[in-house]
Amino acid sequence: MSLSGRMELMGQSLKDGTKNTTISVVSLSLRLISGIVLGLVLSLILQVLMDLGQFSMIFLTVLFCGIFLRISRDWIIPKILIFDLIATLVAVILRMYIYLAP
Repeated sequence: MSLSGRMELMGQSLKDGTKNTTISVVSLSLRLISGIVLGLVLSLILQVLMDLGQFSMIFLTVLFCGIFLRISRDWIIPKILIFDLIATLVAVILRMYIYLAP
C-alpha cells in the first residue's frame, strides 16, 4: 500500500472516530440531563410526601439519575428525545390537572 493510501485510510479512521465520539458524548449528555431532571422531580415529590430532609433529596436525585442512566444505557439519541417529549407532555398534563382541580 502506498503512502497516499495509508494517509487516506488514516484520515478516514480519524473521521469515523470523531463521529463516534461525538455521538457518544451527545448521547451521554442528553441521558444525564434527562436523568437529573427526572431525579429532581421524583425526589421533590417524595420529599413533599414524606417530609424528607435536604440530604435525602440529594441522595434520591442521584439514585433516580443513576437508575435512569442504567435503564437508558442502550438508547440512541432519537429514543432519548422521544422519551423527553413524552415526559414533557405528561408534565404539562399533570400541571393542567393541578390548575383545574377544585
